[in-house]
Amino acid sequence: MRSDGAKRRSVGSGGAAGRNSAEPVGGDLLWRVAEGTAGTVGEEFFERLVEHLAPAMCADVAFVAEVLPGDRDRARHLACWQRGRLAEPVEYCLAGTPCAQVGGSELVWFADGLLQRFPDDEMVVQLGLDSYLAVALHSSDGAHLGHLGVLAAGSLRPDRESLAALRIFAARAAAEVERRRQDTALRERDVAHRALAEEQAALRRVAMLVAAEAPQREVLDSVAREVGLLLGADVASLVRWDGERCEIVAGWSASPTRQVPVGLVFDPDGAVATKAALGTGRPARADEGELPREDVAVHKLGVRSAVAAPITVGRRPWGVVRAGRTGDAPLPIESERRLGDFAELVAQAIANAEARDQLAASRARVVNAGDEARRRIERNLHDGAQQRLVSLALMVRLAERRLGGDSDAAPVLGQVAAELASTLEELRELAHGIHPAVLTSRGLGAALETLAGRAPLPVELLAAPHERLPEGVEATAYYVVAEALTNVAKYARASSATVSTLLANGQLHVEVCDDGIGGASMATGSGLRGLADRVEAMRGTLRIESTAGRGTTVAASIPIEGTAAPI
Repeated sequence: MRSDGAKRRSVGSGGAAGRNSAEPVGGDLLWRVAEGTAGTVGEEFFERLVEHLAPAMCADVAFVAEVLPGDRDRARHLACWQRGRLAEPVEYCLAGTPCAQVGGSELVWFADGLLQRFPDDEMVVQLGLDSYLAVALHSSDGAHLGHLGVLAAGSLRPDRESLAALRIFAARAAAEVERRRQDTALRERDVAHRALAEEQAALRRVAMLVAAEAPQREVLDSVAREVGLLLGADVASLVRWDGERCEIVAGWSASPTRQVPVGLVFDPDGAVATKAALGTGRPARADEGELPREDVAVHKLGVRSAVAAPITVGRRPWGVVRAGRTGDAPLPIESERRLGDFAELVAQAIANAEARDQLAASRARVVNAGDEARRRIERNLHDGAQQRLVSLALMVRLAERRLGGDSDAAPVLGQVAAELASTLEELRELAHGIHPAVLTSRGLGAALETLAGRAPLPVELLAAPHERLPEGVEATAYYVVAEALTNVAKYARASSATVSTLLANGQLHVEVCDDGIGGASMATGSGLRGLADRVEAMRGTLRIESTAGRGTTVAASIPIEGTAAPI
């Protein structure tokens, strides 16, 4: 847009002070600005451009402005030269300024009367500017990027060649703006890719723990640590919610002197970010001034900026993951989004860990129920059928004695007594196979000694635990040794075997070795496969080493998980 012409006036005080306005010669302008900006790019180019453009155009102000990509009603100076010096770049609203008209025209020129036309333009009012000339900046696809302009207290009257030169530099400035935007987009994309890669790597580490069947506590601690490192936080935690109260179930701190109070139970009403995340189902933030003193964990740790994101498992609210900073710098503005994205991924890891724990607990309950049924059957046989057979055998012996040796019934009674003794022995063997009474009454050490003593080949017991262990651990270890010795006797063609046990690092390690022909495999028989299932149900591992001609080693590691069971 071009205003009506006005009489030429002398330029007021400022960059062109003390001389009359004159029409700059286009070729001279082009040469001076080109020489001043030669070899520059980016911010330096914009600064050198406005520095040389202002005196060349006899202007008080020269500027390059970019329209904000996300808000077309606002612009920001990329460089601004005001009366002999570079001014601090500012962001401003286009409404009420002559710049607002540049988007709809290639050239906007107000030779005078600027203050009357735009009384709300702060720069125009403060500097007493009366004329304005600006050329639009366009991208390679024709989009409006911003404008290159000059303002003066006097009248601006450029000739045709000067306007042509101004358009040339506007095109150069537009190319630089477009390049900067592309560079910014590439950097932002690179940052986003790096952030995504970091999140995926963190999740992969958590997933590997889940796949390795690590305890859920270890998985949750790993999640807290990964969150803290991802967001550059000082502390991070996972909070479980039961519908009324919250409990910190895992935590991480960048400083060993600042420990997250794991196990702390608190009311979510006193935790701003946590309550908001649980209530809205979206990530939430609370910075200094919004964090109440009632939030015990925040107060204890000195957190001054916090974010929280909800974790939903199986369509039910599980809790939240939180991160906080204790210093003056708050968590970055994108922390809520990043934490929310990571929380969605973590929810699946937690679901997998919970499902695995529930499966393991279910398998352990099945094994324990089977062991209890075995013990009950053994007790019933011992207290019922065995006692009756013993009583019957005594009665037969008593009858045989009373009849004397001359009676025809005496031989028959003797044969009955012998059969009863044989049946009783078989019943005892059966009861021992179902569940050894010595294991229940005296523990694993005595039970292993009994097994070694009854084996049909020499068995050396290298070590046996003297203290009592949880019933499930003792029973599992016993059946590992019993099955292994049975296989040695039946298939190994061994001359001897050894049995050893060791308590270390919260686990019972059991090992049975023989010097037989080897070749044993879980794939070739149900006995070892059944043992593996039983050991795994107790969250343990079973290992078979059986090279042909070099014997066999059956080794099991069974977590203790608790104190010794009462005798």
